[in-house]
Amino acid sequence: MRETTQSQLVQRLLTHVDEATTDVAEHVSLRSSDPYGDEEVYRREVDRIFRREPFVVAHVTQLASPGDYVADDLLGVPFLLVKQADGEIRGFVDLCRHRGTRLVAPGAGKAVAEGFTCPWHGWRYGLDGGLCGITDRRRGFPEIDMARRGLLRLTTEVRHGFVWVTLDTDGEPGVAGQLGALDAEFAGLGLDTHTVYGHSRRPGRFNWKLGIEAFLETYHFRWLHPAMKKYVFAPDLSLVNGIGRHVRLVAPKKSVLENRELRPADRRIRDHATIAYMIFPSTVLFLEKRHITVMSMRPTAVDACDVRFLHAVREDTLHRRAYHDDNIGKFMDAAAEDFGALEPAQDGFGRPGAVRAPGHESVVFGRNEWGLQLFRSTVDAALAEKDAGLSKKPEKEDRR
Repeated sequence: MRETTQSQLVQRLLTHVDEATTDVAEHVSLRSSDPYGDEEVYRREVDRIFRREPFVVAHVTQLASPGDYVADDLLGVPFLLVKQADGEIRGFVDLCRHRGTRLVAPGAGKAVAEGFTCPWHGWRYGLDGGLCGITDRRRGFPEIDMARRGLLRLTTEVRHGFVWVTLDTDGEPGVAGQLGALDAEFAGLGLDTHTVYGHSRRPGRFNWKLGIEAFLETYHFRWLHPAMKKYVFAPDLSLVNGIGRHVRLVAPKKSVLENRELRPADRRIRDHATIAYMIFPSTVLFLEKRHITVMSMRPTAVDACDVRFLHAVREDTLHRRAYHDDNIGKFMDAAAEDFGALEPAQDGFGRPGAVRAPGHESVVFGRNEWGLQLFRSTVDAALAEKDAGLSKKPEKEDRR
């Protein structure tokens, strides 16, 4: 983030403090509640948005040395990340090309020199994904061209210290193109100077959009997060900006007032606020003074998602474990409070097999919930764009 941008953000906060105002939308917005519980809408979102967007799935420091791997799944697709001898991080579909079982159980570790062996029939794959061994090949599989039967590759990129995976690129731009103007802002934040500190997951019994929206407004802080009054200056004050398809929300801390006496060039927003970047469609990067948390909502059903948290700290502060444990613990406590409100809200929007609350047809996004208005408009526009451009494509021949 450029110094001029930081100074402008601080000045906007100070002006709001003086005038007892906040960033607001032009109008109140009434939106249909159908997208929270409609299975057809959910299927369209997965097929036409999620499969085509890059997702943060790991931090580069989790794959520090050749042979290091991370095995996980994204939208139900098992994947395997492997650090190569030349430093490249490659991504593969974590399924044996024989009978389709998973090669590596979810988790992280270091592969043996021989690579990966299928636990079912013993087919072996090198670190580069190539098939290098078929048990009883001469009798059972003489026609198989091993060079064409390696693990399926996934589009994998390293950018800003994170590993991104896209399931179906289909001509879509890379990570930089998807981030747009946010790419340059991230480059100025030094995200690649951080190292992974921890990660966790928890099930969310709510629609993925409901989950993202909870982190795009501060209106609820006063009621849902009373402990925040100790360190948040004004729960009802925030800055909101749409940056392409993404949203930046700035929530000030009490220390923001210290900037009054500083020259504009010396003002540092990260030291005095929590900055939340909603990376479309369902990732939020929280920037704190000495650590970052990436929260990813991976939808699993119309009324459920798999929520992932990845925490990274500035390398020069890695030794301050008590400090980081305390701050990350506070963040996770607040997230648990959010989830406690989201799950009963989903009950009202409907669950598969349940009767939806009669008359519950809309939600209200206030002028002070501008981030929600921007987000929902972006989701609607993305679906409309994909619907307009959808055409049947010929199936690709599998030559492996």
